[in-house]
Amino acid sequence: MWVQSYLELFLGAALLVGFWVPLSALVSVIVFLLFFVILDFSLIWKNVGLLGAVLALLASEPDRFSLDSWLKKRRAIELRN
Repeated sequence: MWVQSYLELFLGAALLVGFWVPLSALVSVIVFLLFFVILDFSLIWKNVGLLGAVLALLASEPDRFSLDSWLKKRRAIELRN
């Protein structure tokens, strides 16, 4: 149980700062789908919106304020030098 707690904490923090967004969003989708399968169907409706938000993050490009975007720009500058 504690592994799931730490995983959700890390995934939430990674999505919040924009770090490894595609991977974090994909793992979050898998966690949500497992949650939907394992728990009672009446408990999942509050998390459908969260699943939609994570799917939207999975389909989007990194924003200019995300850590992924900053690292991508930094890597491009290093490659030019």
